Amino acid sequence: MMNYFRPLYPFLLGWALILNTTSFANLSLVNGLGQLILFSAVVCIPIWRTGRMSYVDIGWPWGLVLLGIVSFFLSDGYWLRSLVVLSLIHISEPTRPY
Repeated sequence: MMNYFRPLYPFLLGWALILNTTSFANLSLVNGLGQLILFSAVVCIPIWRTGRMSYVDIGWPWGLVLLGIVSFFLSDGYWLRSLVVLSLIHISEPTRPY
């Protein structure tokens, strides 16, 4: 059973380091829990029920959308500047080739 969780160790270590910083703790906690809930509901449960991995193609863009929303609402500074910067980041994200 421990070999199943072994690939998660680097992720959990990185997340723990970010959670211990003063400037990114709140953002990291909200984003991490949001991504966990989103990934569980949109990807893990449908894969478990159907056995098809195609739900990952639905989950990853919604993870980016969630990251943008969390970043917008937890950002400091003028709201319009934050909206423009986050919009440009999302527009410039490379899409997955098919």
